[in-house]
Amino acid sequence: MSIITKQKFDALVPSFRDATDSVYRKMVPQLELYENRTGEFAPYEELSELRERYICLAAAHNAVRSLDLILTGSGFGVISTAEKSPASQARVDALQRQLYEECSDVFDELRTKALSTAWNETSNAQDMVDSFLYTPTLLRKYGVLCEEREVFAREYARLAPQRHEGAIHVLHEISPELYEAMLNWLRKGGEFRTDDNSPRQHAMKTLLERGRVLMARDMTAGPTHKACQNLRASLVIFADSIPEYTNSATYRARHSGFYENKADHPTFFFPETLKVRIPKGWEALSERELLYICALMAAERFTVEEIQLRYLRRFAFERPNPPIWKVLSPYTLLSAAEELAWLEEPPTTAIRPAHIGKYEAIDAHLFDERLKFGDFLICENLFQSWTQFADRGTD
Repeated sequence: MSIITKQKFDALVPSFRDATDSVYRKMVPQLELYENRTGEFAPYEELSELRERYICLAAAHNAVRSLDLILTGSGFGVISTAEKSPASQARVDALQRQLYEECSDVFDELRTKALSTAWNETSNAQDMVDSFLYTPTLLRKYGVLCEEREVFAREYARLAPQRHEGAIHVLHEISPELYEAMLNWLRKGGEFRTDDNSPRQHAMKTLLERGRVLMARDMTAGPTHKACQNLRASLVIFADSIPEYTNSATYRARHSGFYENKADHPTFFFPETLKVRIPKGWEALSERELLYICALMAAERFTVEEIQLRYLRRFAFERPNPPIWKVLSPYTLLSAAEELAWLEEPPTTAIRPAHIGKYEAIDAHLFDERLKFGDFLICENLFQSWTQFADRGTD
């Protein structure tokens, strides 16, 4: 026997209100079906109202095509005589779309509220929160569309590849360690806590908002450079509250700093009066420096040692080609070049200049709809040719 009475069903799905119980009787099997499907929420009294509303809407949406409906003055009813004609297809389609959208929204609300209960310990809760934008409602809030249509349950499923790509973009920006910590925080309902005013809570909420903006920009193939800058700025501001990030390899690569020319440094090379700046990783390069190094590598005319020395002469000192360069010994220069040994290996995370000339670069992970499939194939073929050439060169 269904927990949903006719009075409750009529109140929650007013378009199906009927003076007789013909519609309700047809709906009982569907109601019982969705009661069973939402049984995991039954133990939580604070969810009962949302659960009952979802059961009614889902049952009505699932059954609307199988019922012979007639439009009445108070809504839809089931045809009971041969003299009555069914409601028009357009009206039934509109009703079904309305029920579908309402059902999707209520299910989002039900599961989101359930994150603040013990339900958040279940595997379904873990699977639900798989990114910062984990419901259709959130995707709509941040302006994501699916084939020019608003996102509800079915559209959300179709956007799975784009959601995954957007999530990976955020993960690379904030580190896998912090990303996983934030997902666990979301799964525990941390976003909705009002009794926590700690610096960490403030940090998590700010990073979540900026991460969602970046993910949405990535999903809509919009410009992501500014969103990345804002997210990274927040990481710096809240560094003391997010040890998952400051202890990560991403942080070390991004904030490893530069070689300092001090007499007590184990690799002290230059006269102490010189100001020398040597980055310790790919992430520490400025956009101009990255373009310069990539241009030298692309020329395929220079050894790694030559690239290291050319970089030092141009960028390591207060000005390019300093006069003291001519009097520094080869040993000093080669020893300093060893600080750039990381140039021999590719970066551990995808990097690229934000702009090339007046053009904004394609996303570093190629998660960008501006990159046409034909152009992607060209990039892939060029990359495969390069790797084959590089493999032959090492034989």
